[in-house]
Amino acid sequence: MDDPSASNPAGVLRPKVVTRDPLNVETPLSLLDGGVTPTAAFYIRSNFRAPSMDADSWRLRVHGAVEHPRVWTLQELQELGVVRCRTTLECAGNGRNQLRPQPPGTPWGLGAAGTAEFTGVALAEVLDAAGIRPGATTCIFSGADEGEVEDGSRRRFQRSLPLA
Repeated sequence: MDDPSASNPAGVLRPKVVTRDPLNVETPLSLLDGGVTPTAAFYIRSNFRAPSMDADSWRLRVHGAVEHPRVWTLQELQELGVVRCRTTLECAGNGRNQLRPQPPGTPWGLGAAGTAEFTGVALAEVLDAAGIRPGATTCIFSGADEGEVEDGSRRRFQRSLPLA
């Protein structure tokens, strides 16, 4: 995303830039009223610089404790069926700049949150197609974004979620 502070059309509240590299911005608090947060004002949480992505060459690889490891194109995923979901997201570090002493990490105020209507393929559909093996407990997501971490090595951004 371009720097959201670079332009400000009339009537659009400007998100607060928390860090520029990598880009992290907060949603204006007045927009956190329980409704859908405008896309242009939705908070951005980046651990590393945003990678350059191309929908035609993008792939999703599903592997590990599955019966049918596979690489999916965006079109193949969409053929599973697209759903719409309204969800509120909040960064785990939201409000960090109000703690004393302030812990390490992005110095978020209270705007690292927002509500959006997402469209896409349900993760359950992808996992059902892959055939989760008995005993599997966790799904690990690896992003295309990568960068240097505290020990000087380069890593991709990863998060895990319990399958339950």
